[in-house]
Amino acid sequence: MTVIAYDGLYVAADRLITNNDGMKGVSRKIDVWEDWVLATSGAADHGEAMMIWFKDGKDPKAFPQHTDGGEKGAYLYAFKHKNPVLCFQTWPAPILFPMTEFAAGCGSDIARTAMHLGRDAREACRITCELNVFCGGGVEYVDLSELAATGNAAVRSYSQ
Repeated sequence: MTVIAYDGLYVAADRLITNNDGMKGVSRKIDVWEDWVLATSGAADHGEAMMIWFKDGKDPKAFPQHTDGGEKGAYLYAFKHKNPVLCFQTWPAPILFPMTEFAAGCGSDIARTAMHLGRDAREACRITCELNVFCGGGVEYVDLSELAATGNAAVRSYSQ
């Protein structure tokens, strides 16, 4: 399960991963590619395949098809400074979310509420991890203004 939050300045995500048998671990869900920040939620293998597809040039013919009857698909979100959020799931054309605050994953309602109440995306993810048992494992983030200004930004760990 996942929480991803975007407030116009930061993209943040938790690190908890789970499987159907109740096992859990931690994994990176966000990555920087050129001037984009990519984040995935849902089935980790499908999300990773979509990240590779995006990095390889987004050829529509090479879009990774999910073949598990729709039950365990993934979402790929692409964030860029001062651009709408792009969301890919079942088709190589994105859904556009032209919002200044955006959240996704099973913790999205908590994260959106936290941002609505004035918290940034990093804090929204941290709060979500405290309140949703399916989110956790720490929070990582990327500063979009740093990426836009320098062409480079690291994925950083967030702690209060």
